[in-house]
Amino acid sequence: MRTLEEFQKEVLAPLRKERDEKQAAALEIKTKAGAEFMKRKKDIMEKESEFKAHQKSCLKEFLGKQTLEKKSFFVLMDAERTDAHAQYQKASHDSKVASRRSNEEYMDKLGIAFAEYNKERVAAGEQPVYYDNRREKSADEHKAGYQEDGWPEEPKPEAEK
Repeated sequence: MRTLEEFQKEVLAPLRKERDEKQAAALEIKTKAGAEFMKRKKDIMEKESEFKAHQKSCLKEFLGKQTLEKKSFFVLMDAERTDAHAQYQKASHDSKVASRRSNEEYMDKLGIAFAEYNKERVAAGEQPVYYDNRREKSADEHKAGYQEDGWPEEPKPEAEK
């Protein structure tokens, strides 16, 4: 019969050695897989980092472009608004000028018409027609001595004694 030491040397030691070799082989598989995993993980992280950096630069470029477009749009809108206002102001001015011109032409034609009418009246032996704005003054204003422009008349100089 074998002793415990012999049994351990002859049977258990080889079993342990076989087990250790198989575990070492299994550990090597795991280690290689871990190294491969870490390599791939590093590649993936680098790709993600490159992608994020690219996205960040694209976003920055896009936002810069959008900001530029926005500013140019509002500058264009301000220019259009200013142009529209200027056109309105010009039309308003032209309208006032045309109105004033038509009124002046009317007044000129009215004066000419009255002048011709008065010639006819004078030729017929009648008094000419005219407008006297002194009739519009109130009696008090007339007594106070105001002129047409509203300023008091010059006082008459007193005779020197």
